[in-house]
Amino acid sequence: MNRKLLLILATPIIVVLSTQLIFYFKVKWAIDDFIEKVGPMANIQYQGIIADPSGEMGVEGLSIKPMMMPDSFYMQKLSLKFDDPWALLEGSSRIKEQKLPEHFGVELIAFELDLTADYLDTIEQQIKSSFIGFPIDGLGCGDIEFLSNDELVEMGYSKLKMDVVFDAALDHDGNKVLLDFRNKFHDAYTFDGKAELKVEGFDAVQAAQTPRLAKLDLRYVDEGYVAKRNAYCANQHENGMEDFVEAHGIEVTNYFGSRGFEPKEQLINEYKRFLESPGDIYLGFTPQEPFDLDRLQAMSLYEAEDVANMLGMSLLVNGVIISQPIYKRVDSSRWESAKRFVNEEETKSYNRRSGGYVAFKLSRIHQYIGKSVKITERDGKATVGKIRFIDDSGVHLERIVRTGKVVYPIPMSDIKKTEVFRYR
Repeated sequence: MNRKLLLILATPIIVVLSTQLIFYFKVKWAIDDFIEKVGPMANIQYQGIIADPSGEMGVEGLSIKPMMMPDSFYMQKLSLKFDDPWALLEGSSRIKEQKLPEHFGVELIAFELDLTADYLDTIEQQIKSSFIGFPIDGLGCGDIEFLSNDELVEMGYSKLKMDVVFDAALDHDGNKVLLDFRNKFHDAYTFDGKAELKVEGFDAVQAAQTPRLAKLDLRYVDEGYVAKRNAYCANQHENGMEDFVEAHGIEVTNYFGSRGFEPKEQLINEYKRFLESPGDIYLGFTPQEPFDLDRLQAMSLYEAEDVANMLGMSLLVNGVIISQPIYKRVDSSRWESAKRFVNEEETKSYNRRSGGYVAFKLSRIHQYIGKSVKITERDGKATVGKIRFIDDSGVHLERIVRTGKVVYPIPMSDIKKTEVFRYR
């Protein structure tokens, strides 16, 4: 075989390798340039580069340490998927003309969260639920208003790994945007979904118009979270799981009822069975005609059966189909007088187990307004009482004395330890 023939055969290989090498260094230079620019704000390090000219670029073993925070973030993989990654790197005419990519995706794999970190406090207080929990998760769980990250730590979730995968693709034949997403909390649950959005077109002006929903599939698959939550909350009741499941069902009904939506009895019953044997929950929407998303806010004005028909709604709990409509409209004022565990016609007496005080961070003190707490001051003095309010002068604690109730402030600077009572 002569040299000319070898050169002809080797040329495609050389071109491919050269292209991959050039792309690799372009990606690396872009990432290193970004790291250098954010250097004053965060220390960023990575172990490897992902550079696939056919459509993916990113980093592996990413570590981020913000300068103003004591905590670090780590993820196994962070990458972007793009049908034309060269365009993203070089700013091609398509990007400048604001044309949408044919395909776009993001992968964040094994993002590690330390639930004891202080930076989660603010987020948690804003959403009124733990980082992986839902607003209704703490209902019926003893005297806990909502499950915070402190409770998750007690359940065994001090460290948490999360995967986030998102993909978007354009369907030119059907004038649709196809979305696919997955959010996985390791050893807790997976929440994923697929959506089809109808659009007028794909140029910048048409894409800016409100899309219409053609189809939506949502699925929750439990992978250990419900069992751990149930075990924790069952310990707040004398009869354990039986009392918690009953209390949770009642409080979930009250939660939605106070918002004008009374869940169907079949739905609550199947949900209780789901608590006892966690599996999956599926919610789907397949409207007969693509549905204008701007109309969603007006759905509260329609009767439940009309909403179900317009949206083509379907709900399955552990494979059991919940017949439509899954709720009925009610006057929310009738639920305002509903109190936890005091409606004798609907619930039995919930005897509490003995318990003890559990420490919580002072930064979470606002979460416990109205709760009985134990505050230990720096001089060793411990005071038990109910937090009435908090202002610049400190935590105003209500105590019962012989002459009645007294409220007095404890300055924040004097507080050494804060604890709340928890039933065992």
